Amino acid sequence: MIKRKFKIAIAILAIFCIFFSSLSFATDTTLLLNNNESMDEEIYESEDIGSEITSNDLYLIDEKVVLNDLVDGNVYAIGNDITITGKINGNLYVLGNNIKIQNPSDNKECYITGSVYLCGNEIYFNAVCSDLYAVSKAFTGAYDSYIDRDLRLTCENASFYGLIARNAYISAEKISFISEETGDMALINGNLDYSCKTELSLDKSIVNGEIIFNPIIDHSSDINDEKTLKDYIYDIVVSLVSTIIIYLLILWLTPKFKETTKEYISIKLLPALGIGFASLVLIPIACIILLITVIGIPLSILLLLLYIALIMISFAIVAISASELIKGKLNSKNLGTDLLILACVNIVLYLLKQIPYVGGWISFIFLLMGMGIVVMYLFTKNKKKNTKPAGAIKNSEE
Repeated sequence: MIKRKFKIAIAILAIFCIFFSSLSFATDTTLLLNNNESMDEEIYESEDIGSEITSNDLYLIDEKVVLNDLVDGNVYAIGNDITITGKINGNLYVLGNNIKIQNPSDNKECYITGSVYLCGNEIYFNAVCSDLYAVSKAFTGAYDSYIDRDLRLTCENASFYGLIARNAYISAEKISFISEETGDMALINGNLDYSCKTELSLDKSIVNGEIIFNPIIDHSSDINDEKTLKDYIYDIVVSLVSTIIIYLLILWLTPKFKETTKEYISIKLLPALGIGFASLVLIPIACIILLITVIGIPLSILLLLLYIALIMISFAIVAISASELIKGKLNSKNLGTDLLILACVNIVLYLLKQIPYVGGWISFIFLLMGMGIVVMYLFTKNKKKNTKPAGAIKNSEE
C-alpha cells in the first residue's frame, strides 16, 4: 500500500511540475530583472529591499542547489542537496536527495506564498507556505514551520511539530507529533486523516478537529499472495474498456492507422520489434540529453510524456492490430462485429500474459511490438501520403 501511494504521489508531483511550468528559464539565482511591479510586497520585510530579485520563473539544476534570494515567480529545483532559504512569491517544486526548506536566520523566515511540492529522500521543512505536498523516506517539520492550509504527506518516517491551519493527510509507517528531545508539539487546527501501522494516542491538544485512522496492513509475510478470480475479472474489464476507448479514439483521430497496423503485425513484425526496442532505450537517453541542455527542458518533458503514453497504450495497440488482421480475413465491415472481435482478441492476449514463467516475456514482447507499430506509423505515414501510383504519375505527365 505504501509503495502504491509513493507511485501515485510521485506521478501527481510530476503532473504539477509539467502543467504549471512556463517557457522562461533562469539559471542564475542572482539574476536581477527590472520588472518587479507584480511582487507581493507584503511577504518582504524592509531588510529584504537590497536583496537580489528574480522576477520570473526560476529553474535550478545542479549537484548542489542553494537559493537564498527573492523570487517573484515559481521555482523549480532538481539536484542532490537542495537548500531553500529565500522568499518565493509563487509555487515551489523540488526533486532531490536531501532537501532543506528552512529559515535563513532566527530573525528572518523562509516564506512561500503558494504551494510547495517536494519529492526526495530526506526532507527538512522549517518555513511558511500555503499547501505542502511531500513524498520522501524521512520527513521532518520543525516547530516554527507553518502551513496555512493543508499538509499531504507520504513517507516512511514522518515527524511534524509545526502548525497546520487546516487539515493534515499523512500516510507513513511511523508518525510523530511530539519531539522526544525538545518536547515540541504539533498543532492541527482542522482534521487529521492518517494511515499508519499502529494507531496513535492523540488528544485535542494536538488535533482540534476529527481524527481518522486508516490502518496499514502488512502483506509481506502472507504465504498466499495470488490474485483471486475477482481480481482477474477486474483487470480484464479494465484492459478491455481501455482498449475499446483507444480504438474509438483512433477511429476519430486517425482512421487510417487501423488499416495499416495489420501490415506491421504480419509482414513487418520483426522490424516493429526492433524499432520498439530502440525506442524503449533511446527515448529516455534523448530526454536526459535535452534536460541537460536546460533550453530543451520543455521538449524533454513533452518527449517523456509521449514515451509514457506509448508504454501505456502498447498493449491496446497490439490488440487492435491483431484484431484488424483477423477482421481483414473475415471481411468484417460492421462496427459492432469489429468491437466484438477486438474484445475477444484483447481477452486472449491478456490471458497469454498470465501464463506462469513466460507471461513476463510475453508482456515485454507486446510492449516492444506496440511501441514499434506506433513509431513506424508516425515515420512512414507522410512518406505514404507523398507516394503516387506509377499510373497516376504517367497520366499527370501526359
